[in-house]
Amino acid sequence: MPLILLFIVSAFITELWVLIQIGDEIGALSTVAATLLTAIIGIALVKRQGLKTLVRAQEKMAQGESPAKEVFEGIALFLAGIFLLIPGFVSDSLGIVLLIPGVRGALAGFILRKFGALSGDRFSAHSRYRQGNTYEGEFSHQDHNKSDKDEKNQNFLP
Repeated sequence: MPLILLFIVSAFITELWVLIQIGDEIGALSTVAATLLTAIIGIALVKRQGLKTLVRAQEKMAQGESPAKEVFEGIALFLAGIFLLIPGFVSDSLGIVLLIPGVRGALAGFILRKFGALSGDRFSAHSRYRQGNTYEGEFSHQDHNKSDKDEKNQNFLP
């Protein structure tokens, strides 16, 4: 826990220092405008690439292939969106790097190979009950304790 806290504090201090340095060079108003512009453009790119990744994942699932790489790319795009929304140029740089499809794909492939998620290209669902036959039919329940009037009203099956 203290390591995460140290990382967050150092990231905040780094972002603040870079913002101050860039603000000194181009001015405060230009720095704010550049930060807002990177957020707007970045989110539009994240949305566009995210939809493409979703379509690719659906196509792979329809073909019976594992969409593991596309799922990871979706997570990377989500992180890119967060980095682009955080005000600052360091986080924007990380977000832009995650928006590059080649970098994102290579990172996804590396992590998925490391954890063994890409060991097979195909996937399928199996049942424990492989042996036997499949029967199709209708089911009805008749209670012998009902009167004739109740039995006539039970004909609700098509």
